Amino acid sequence: MNERNRSIDAVPTTHSGGPSPRSARARSAEFESLGVMKPVVAIFILLLLSAPALAGSPDCSGPQRWPAAMAFVHLKNAGITNNDELDFDKTKTVRLASEKIAKDLYRQIHIVTFTEKSGEIVQAITNSDASNEECSMSGVEVYLVSKQIGAQLPPNPSFKRGALKHAP
Repeated sequence: MNERNRSIDAVPTTHSGGPSPRSARARSAEFESLGVMKPVVAIFILLLLSAPALAGSPDCSGPQRWPAAMAFVHLKNAGITNNDELDFDKTKTVRLASEKIAKDLYRQIHIVTFTEKSGEIVQAITNSDASNEECSMSGVEVYLVSKQIGAQLPPNPSFKRGALKHAP
């Protein structure tokens, strides 16, 4: 008798040929004793609770979505850039803010970064309304970022991470 046949023979069966309920309970107890069930149940509950929050604010931040498309149209109409100058594969859109203004209606602010084939960056800030059904619930206000003032500062070396925890 080889090893495989011995393991099959060792499993108790009922008269119907399937594994006995006792062996299923024993396996369940093994999982519980390993602490596997608690994290799985906790993750499942967190996913259920977070689903409404994820469904709340619509995601209109892709380069092919309404804010980026309308930013390009406005920049093109203003003569700032055109189809031949842009490398559309490098377009990036980031949602900066989203505020609920009515039932299933959100005001969203995005920064859209276009990269021209010459390497020059053209940035625009967009302001528009969106719902979970459509990102185009309003027109798009487009603001050209003509100059960035100030640079991203390096971390302050004198700031200690635990300082706020110990504040009175």
